[in-house]
Amino acid sequence: MVKITQYMKTEFYEKFLKTYRPSGFEAEAASVFVDEMQKLPDVKHEFIDAMWNACVSVGSEEENATKILISGHSDQNCLIVTEITKNGFLKYATQGGISPRTVIDSDLYVMVENPEILSDDEKYRLIPCFCSYKAIHLEKPDDRKKCPEHKDLVLDLGCTSKEQVENMGIRVGDLVVFDNSRLNMNFGPDGKYIVGSGLDDGIACGIVYDVIRKLDVKELKKKNIRVYGACITSEETGARGVGPTVFKVQPDISIDIDVCHDSVKEVGEDETRPAKMGDGVVINYGPDKHRQVNNDLRKLAKWNEIKFQVIAGRAGGTNTNSIQMLSNNCATSLLSIPCRYMHSGTHEMVHKDDVNACVDLIGKFIDSLM
Repeated sequence: MVKITQYMKTEFYEKFLKTYRPSGFEAEAASVFVDEMQKLPDVKHEFIDAMWNACVSVGSEEENATKILISGHSDQNCLIVTEITKNGFLKYATQGGISPRTVIDSDLYVMVENPEILSDDEKYRLIPCFCSYKAIHLEKPDDRKKCPEHKDLVLDLGCTSKEQVENMGIRVGDLVVFDNSRLNMNFGPDGKYIVGSGLDDGIACGIVYDVIRKLDVKELKKKNIRVYGACITSEETGARGVGPTVFKVQPDISIDIDVCHDSVKEVGEDETRPAKMGDGVVINYGPDKHRQVNNDLRKLAKWNEIKFQVIAGRAGGTNTNSIQMLSNNCATSLLSIPCRYMHSGTHEMVHKDDVNACVDLIGKFIDSLM
């Protein structure tokens, strides 16, 4: 019988996942992560850098301590304003992999940072907008057989002129985010699912928090181990936050956490790397994952009756590959949470049992080193 231990500190997940974290502007998320982490006993603030990578640590203070990095990426996909049209619409580009289908009929907000319209206590102002498409009555028969391209879409603010838009403080270069406030932490008949925007990869930052929260600090010091917890930025736009993070930490072992596809036939099946929500944390095998670390994780999951799945594939696609290449001498691994509707805007979906299994497995792995 597989045991499900409930580790989730729901309040942290809810606060972090409702925080807007557009790729390239994760400042608020970094503050939330570090502020909440520092409320835990013995947790040290390591850094928030110029890219808003955020890192804390706990354990041995010795220079020769074994350094373990547990990380997720904080950023979420977003849009960026590229043009204000004369009729008061916004043209945009994507930051991260976003389908036009996702943008159409999504609730969106422009993050206005214009100091000319902000009050002293405002870091930004959210102005609602949406993207829709021409009415079906106006479509040609061929239009209904294809998906519109981003270049054919605009964001509607309810304005009628460029001047109206500019008077709201909106400028070219402003970011546009999906609505994080629609987060549901107890979706489904048993409340077992989390549904919301940016679970890729905000859910991992929650897992990092829970892992740090449950560590035995005395044992870490006794065994000369220091554990670093990091929220890494700009993964969705080229894994650019990894370098500054690993250069500072230089871990000996890294466990990166990200999402993978929930392979259900009705909503899109990844036949090459099948994983299913509710069946446990996913251990990934591939060239950028250290075989001994993975084998140890697999063994520990079996011994401790933790629900787990195994998939195998290529290198790349997550921060793990960059952590391996940019660190001096690090054994890297990747644990994944099956996610339905990845990059869908406001309705990404994960199972709480998989989250708890991930926390449990990482904790047991660190315990095994002690």
